[in-house]
This record gives sequence, C-alpha cells and structure tokens, in this order.
Amino acid sequence: RSLPTNEAEQIVQRIVAFLRARTGHDFSSYKRATVLRRIKRRMQVTRSQSLPVYADYLVANPEEAQELFGDMLISVTSFFRDPEAYKVLVEEGLGRLFEEAGEEGLRLWVVGCATGEEAYSLAIVLLEEAARRQTTVPIQIFATDLDEGALATAREGRYPASIEADVSEERLARFFTRESLHYRVKKEVRDTLLFA
Repeated sequence: RSLPTNEAEQIVQRIVAFLRARTGHDFSSYKRATVLRRIKRRMQVTRSQSLPVYADYLVANPEEAQELFGDMLISVTSFFRDPEAYKVLVEEGLGRLFEEAGEEGLRLWVVGCATGEEAYSLAIVLLEEAARRQTTVPIQIFATDLDEGALATAREGRYPASIEADVSEERLARFFTRESLHYRVKKEVRDTLLFA
C-alpha cells in the first residue's frame, strides 16, 4: 500500500533531518522529486519494501547514511555541457573579465565541480581568450565539491574517449593528450585549477 502524501512527506523530512545530523549536510532545500528518487534508489538497493522500513533501516545502519549521502551528491556533468552559456560567456563576459583583471589576474570559483569537466571547460575558454588577447594574465580557478571520489577524478584530469562528442577536434588537439582509450587534460590547463 502507498502512504498518504502527508505521511510520506513526514518520513522524508525525518530522513533528511537524520542525514543532516549524521553527515552535517542539509538537503532540505533540494527538490523533493530528486530527494525521493535518491531515497527510492537506496530502498531498492537495501530491499526496503516501504518508506517507513527504509527510514528504520537508515537509523539502524550507520553506513547507510553515507551511502544515501553519496547518492544525493550524484551530479550530471560533461565538457561544455551548455554550449549556449559558453557562447554568451565568450561573446559577452570574458572581455570585461580580462579588461578588469589586476595584477592578481583572474580568480574564479566553480562550486559543485563534480568530476571536473565543467571546471576544465571554463579553464579552456579562459586560456583561449588569453591567447586571443596575447596576454599572460594569471588564471586561477578554485573548484570545489563535497564528493572526494569525484575530486580525485577531477585532479587526475583523465577522461574516456567519449568526450570526443563534447569537445571539438581543435580543442582535443590543443588541450588534451590521447592515452589509449582516454584523454588526459594537458598540464597547461591543469595548472590553472585547484580542486578541493
């Protein structure tokens, strides 16, 4: 049987509060549909037949809080994920950024960088603009995420050959080194980023 909506919502709120107490991270502002999808996935994995059963399982099994926490952090990312946004950035935003850059250069922060694709994409467009302007203004991008595993991937800068679908041949040649079935981001790009 399915729970009445208000009862299910109370259990979800209890789960979110428990997760906050266990991990220190508050997911109460996440979209409810997203939270429910993540919980339902964990219910399947743990073979919990209902929301109340899963809530009890979560409380009884401390490691489950970390598993649910990890699922909540799952993000979708790719190189140049929103081409229109990058087009606007290049055409309307980068010029002013470079013109106003002082001696410290450009310092940017990418929040929720996941495995680094979008942070590297930003670094690439900044390096392209610097080359176009023939400037050596320092570029420093701080990229942060809560998921240590994702950060390890980002720091490594090694991605499957399938990135060819998102990155132009010109950019692949200039900013990546082919390694068998993978591409590694070149040092010039990696040196602009600090993942934490």
